[in-house]
Amino acid sequence: MQRADQNCAVTFFFCDYKNTESQLPINILKSIASQMARQSQQCFNKLTTYYECCNPINSFVQMPKVNELHILIQDMAQEFESVALIVDGLDECGDLTVEVVERLVKLSTASPKVKTLFQSRDELHIRDLLHNYDQISIAARSHDLKLYVASQIELRIQTKRLRLRSEKLKEHIMDRLINGADGM
Repeated sequence: MQRADQNCAVTFFFCDYKNTESQLPINILKSIASQMARQSQQCFNKLTTYYECCNPINSFVQMPKVNELHILIQDMAQEFESVALIVDGLDECGDLTVEVVERLVKLSTASPKVKTLFQSRDELHIRDLLHNYDQISIAARSHDLKLYVASQIELRIQTKRLRLRSEKLKEHIMDRLINGADGM
């Protein structure tokens, strides 16, 4: 976000498996359009025009459409030299993962101004959808996990949010958390 300026827009979205609304392509695109509108008056005007089309005076409100938002975002991207589009948690979109990934890839391929960073656990179907993208693994190392888990357990013991009666139970908890993390 520190790089965002009048020439470079930065947008971010997090897909959360606990929040099904965050997995819908329409909501992801609405968020991207909203963030771009906050970074440029011209983009704000374009979004306002689209809003007015969806909410005509003395008529029925129309829900935004995925294809229309896609076109709007492409148009808004022209107001910048570059647009960084960051989406985290693609693997958390469940049955909508393919649709979400395909829609986001189309945004980046439609305009050379749109640069994308997708973050996800390494899942085969996502890797296949993003085969043209560079893959970078950022899995946590077991040593890092061990330090983190140990510090969190100690913090919870000190703040009395966790009470353990034996060192053996503490070691068991640490072992289960570290081995179950699978690089997360």
